[in-house]
Amino acid sequence: MKNKKILSLILIIVTALTLMTSCSSSENAGNDIEAPEGTVGVTNDAIHFTVCYPQNWVCDRNDGLVSISPPGDSESKATISVHESSALSEAITPEDYWDKAKEELETSGNKCNFLDGKERTLGGEKAWQVTYVIEVGGNSYKVTQVFAYKSMDKSHRVFTVTFTGTEDDYGNKDIASAFNTIMNTFAFKAEA
Repeated sequence: MKNKKILSLILIIVTALTLMTSCSSSENAGNDIEAPEGTVGVTNDAIHFTVCYPQNWVCDRNDGLVSISPPGDSESKATISVHESSALSEAITPEDYWDKAKEELETSGNKCNFLDGKERTLGGEKAWQVTYVIEVGGNSYKVTQVFAYKSMDKSHRVFTVTFTGTEDDYGNKDIASAFNTIMNTFAFKAEA
């Protein structure tokens, strides 16, 4: 469990280009979210999105960053995190954000092999999805990140969903299904 948290934090630090939003933790897990059967909804006051995850998974963190991992009895090292950060301007596109994150990854000292990039949507907004393999601390992890931009409450926001795991995790249908559940239930909150 500790390795999952450390890896999540390393990947977030490596890819973070701007400061994260406020970390107040007035949790609101499932109270205002219509969660599909078999899922749990999560949000809080520090974030501008809602997301649902499989009810047998664990929400490790919900304080401006949502971090979700397989059940404690799982041998998996997978983690899926969702966070938002301030964008510098409204001119940024999801591809621009990825280009900047890629530069930081390339200069991080960690060996990276970039596999693909493609356009997709997140919460109905245009998004950019990338997949790469990164070596951290002698271990190899596959990472899929989805970046979306949205102007909300008079601020410019970048939303990132990150799925980190081993090749075995990526081949595990339950873990792949959990990532798809998170992607398919991601929604932006209505503006205040």
